[in-house]
Amino acid sequence: MQSVMNMPGRVLLYYALALSVSCAAAASLEPDSPPNPGEASRHTGLAAKAPPGVLHLYPSVFVPPDVLDLLHARSGDVVLVEVPGAARQAWIYAAPMAPDSIGVHPWLRDTLGVEPGSDPVTLGRARGPSFEPRPIEPWMEAYPGNSGEWPGIAVGAPHGDCDLYTGEIVRRMTEISGLPTAAAYGYRISGLGRWIDVNRPLGKPPRPRGGVYRERALWEEPLAVYHEWQELVRETAQLEAGQPFRFYCSFHGHDLTIRHKDGDRVERRVVEAMGSGFTPAELNTIKDWYYELAGRCFDDPPLIVFGNLPEDRIYEVDGVEARFFYSGFGARKYGTLRRDRAERALHLETPNVMRFQPEHRESTAHIFAELFRMIRDSLLVEDALSGELLPAPKGHEAPSGMIELPGGGFKMGAPEGRGWSCERPQHQVALPPYRIQVREVTHAEFAAFLQHRLEEDELLVGGGLVRERRAPDRVLAALAPGVPLSDFLLEEGRIQAREGRGSFPAVYVSWFGARAYAKWIGARLPSEAEWEMAAVWDPRGGDHAHAGENTTARETINCDHSGDPWENGPYPRTWPAGLQSGRADAYSPAGCLDLLGNAAEWCADWYSFGYYREDPPAEDPRGPGSGTLRSCRGGSWAQERATSTTSFRIGLDPGGVYPDVGFRCAQDVSRNPEDAGR
Repeated sequence: MQSVMNMPGRVLLYYALALSVSCAAAASLEPDSPPNPGEASRHTGLAAKAPPGVLHLYPSVFVPPDVLDLLHARSGDVVLVEVPGAARQAWIYAAPMAPDSIGVHPWLRDTLGVEPGSDPVTLGRARGPSFEPRPIEPWMEAYPGNSGEWPGIAVGAPHGDCDLYTGEIVRRMTEISGLPTAAAYGYRISGLGRWIDVNRPLGKPPRPRGGVYRERALWEEPLAVYHEWQELVRETAQLEAGQPFRFYCSFHGHDLTIRHKDGDRVERRVVEAMGSGFTPAELNTIKDWYYELAGRCFDDPPLIVFGNLPEDRIYEVDGVEARFFYSGFGARKYGTLRRDRAERALHLETPNVMRFQPEHRESTAHIFAELFRMIRDSLLVEDALSGELLPAPKGHEAPSGMIELPGGGFKMGAPEGRGWSCERPQHQVALPPYRIQVREVTHAEFAAFLQHRLEEDELLVGGGLVRERRAPDRVLAALAPGVPLSDFLLEEGRIQAREGRGSFPAVYVSWFGARAYAKWIGARLPSEAEWEMAAVWDPRGGDHAHAGENTTARETINCDHSGDPWENGPYPRTWPAGLQSGRADAYSPAGCLDLLGNAAEWCADWYSFGYYREDPPAEDPRGPGSGTLRSCRGGSWAQERATSTTSFRIGLDPGGVYPDVGFRCAQDVSRNPEDAGR
């Protein structure tokens, strides 16, 4: 069965060529007749490089949208591409090119003998084209297979064409093993910005001159596509509403190269991988299985490398220095690897050597179909969501008030050589005095706020979400059973915490919900600078702790694979807020609990990935003046220790609700601290 999902209202894209076209076939695309000098619509521009991600669109040229109007053409039409002494037909696409430039596909550049930046190219409408355009909308296909043999398991290729043959490979997995798979086509075509898996760079729009912005941003169109994709894959696995996958793999390809010692650029023969929900020992087992299976098909199997790696660091692969393109952190935090969407998940980026040749695609399909069978039979025996619901220890009552910080200066961010590029450069910051809560806000406290607002008829409740009545598009929190893993319940007209979970940090709360609660108690959310000062400032005058050197004892940080008793319980795997309050080494130097791990925490600031490089104010910085994402700090039970540090930062959708994001409140010292004691 094939499921085709139309995208009404979207701009039509035109899929240029079947993926099976060979170079020999493309070379035969000569014009049927010589160029027609009487053609009314013509345009000449300087040859330029094509936008990224267009290897599957050959032969093709890319022009600014106004050139399409000049030629009376639309994306996907056939045009005649002329240079002195040669001509070829090609598909034409609108793209964010510089004025008076024509992006030429690498194959077409070589065929015509033109150099980017030096040779002019003329475009004209082709008469009697030797091949026809195929205008279609972006589409998604489901390959259901046999979900009875693969319960709660699926594989998806969200860039089935742009990642070159990944859609074909996952479809072949279904034919081989019955594994349910799905593929999407056309959404990231020509680097025009429809990023469907929303990991990194989170749906960024195209740059004015091609490519995509490094800055993470929330863009509604790809986010809508992403949710549509998620639903298709869930339907393929026959999951019930709100039920997470037992196992999901997001299957991709990369064509990145590295510079070898002799100066030549060579393909990076590495499967870049990211895991979620697997222990380190299980990931090592998966690596061993992969090498065993790949060794049967490849004389020199590509390496498989797992890691949540900073994107600007240099690593060594087979003795060659390389930059890893894929970090996977966004996919784990809000994308396909999010822990409440998949109990266990993998994100795989396969190299070209595993996809370009038909025989290699066949081998790759067999390797991963068998690998997923081994994961199913050996690692998914126990349900990752099962386990005893551990209540807070008897007599546990963590401090609920605020501490006052006298303000002053401290070093914010990570020093060179540590952390991620968004944490650098380290810079001096000075803050006025302020107060901040010792521990995170709990389910019981936030439920009391929601109940008060409900009684005042200020909320709308439906579909598992709590919204503002005056702003219905503004989500405050999620309720069970609509969002099954939430610990907020609506029973007999009352919103309350699930039994035994009242003292745990309030998660599945949006930035809007956190801000509204803070206002309700006469407080506010802390700025990023205030949050970090509470984590690193030492009243004894010592130097602050920096990225990777956590300020509290290792065993008092609830992060991924920390070994705490709640790690084998049901989601969300937080522990009670301030659980370690009886241990002096569990507090930050300033006196706060659980700033690192447990639940990540909303901050007030708009988020900018490169904010520290934008010369922020040294006095009381409050983040950028605008944006689409809000800052989140501190790491969580679902993040590894390397990103549960005092300087790690990420931006999230302020209207999103997450299983590992909560908050604490802050207050100006001019306010009465009793106002925050409600």
